[in-house]
Amino acid sequence: MAHSKILSPQRETILQHAASLFARQGYPATTMRDLAAALGVTPAALYYHFNNKDQLLLEVMLHGIQMVHRRVEAAMAEGGPALAERIWLGLRAHLLACLENQDFVSVILQENRYLSPEAAARVAKAQEDYERLWDRTLEEGAAAGLFQPGVDLRLLRLFGFGAMNWVTVWYRRGGPLSPEAIADAFLLYMAKGVLKPEVAHILVSQVAAKAGCAAWKGSLGEKR
Repeated sequence: MAHSKILSPQRETILQHAASLFARQGYPATTMRDLAAALGVTPAALYYHFNNKDQLLLEVMLHGIQMVHRRVEAAMAEGGPALAERIWLGLRAHLLACLENQDFVSVILQENRYLSPEAAARVAKAQEDYERLWDRTLEEGAAAGLFQPGVDLRLLRLFGFGAMNWVTVWYRRGGPLSPEAIADAFLLYMAKGVLKPEVAHILVSQVAAKAGCAAWKGSLGEKR
């Protein structure tokens, strides 16, 4: 008798289950049979959508990047003309999208070493497309005078993304902080800092002197 569940599941459903298995078991330890069993179909149903497991890994990563990209673009578009507000909404949307799609982001961060060179190039292109959105936004912010003199915008982006993306590794649902609270705390730490003004003044002066960052010297004004 033929298998009763030969019909192919939706592509989106396959990607979600694949991301979950890759995140939980790791890409090398997950087989197409594992995925078919999780979906309740035969392996043949999966090959209707994907040629092999390598293609599936690529599509999981591209889907994850595109979901975050679309979410952030939509949030920024709703932010109105105030640039600082658009940056805040974009950062918030980035972190919320990452946490709502935690398995996809985990695969992007931890399983990318298993991509073929061609697939890795496609993932890198998708990431660069998303990063350009932030590069343009941060450049607008710098031109509008939102940042301290001497801020390296590329380092700022890498710092922000690194902190927010890694939340997906340690975040557990049901913890003491909601995703919204984490996102807002991160933004406040980046925007306001965590040091008392008098401590920040001394530390900034010391670091600027040693690093030769003239633009940062005296950026906090005279110590009060």
